[in-house]
Amino acid sequence: MEPLFVDALIAKIADAKAAGLGAECDAPALLSDQMKIVVEDRSARRTAPDRVQPAGHMDATVALEAISATHARLRDAITSCDGLALSDVTHDHRFFGTLNVYQWVDLITGHERRHLAQVREIVSQVVNT
Repeated sequence: MEPLFVDALIAKIADAKAAGLGAECDAPALLSDQMKIVVEDRSARRTAPDRVQPAGHMDATVALEAISATHARLRDAITSCDGLALSDVTHDHRFFGTLNVYQWVDLITGHERRHLAQVREIVSQVVNT
């Protein structure tokens, strides 16, 4: 799922830069603490759309490499905008609404922590059986 969001963010960042993105404000909006809790709360199950459901065609090593590559692309896009108003660059999320780049980074981080907790739970179950 992350590559879809990262592709969209990178495209929006590039468009904003091309359009003359201004300077960043002093205190850009971040994801609220409540939204961070909602993102990581595994008691509230969510079903991802079919197009991003894992198909089982990728082993763990390839998956981790893909995640790292996606992170690198986003990091490069963001660092190329040092001092620019990434808080003005937005993309919509079907559940959380319109988010700026900083909020998206918070959301992606929380999403990964959610899955990390899921993996740890599975490992614990396998080890303890």
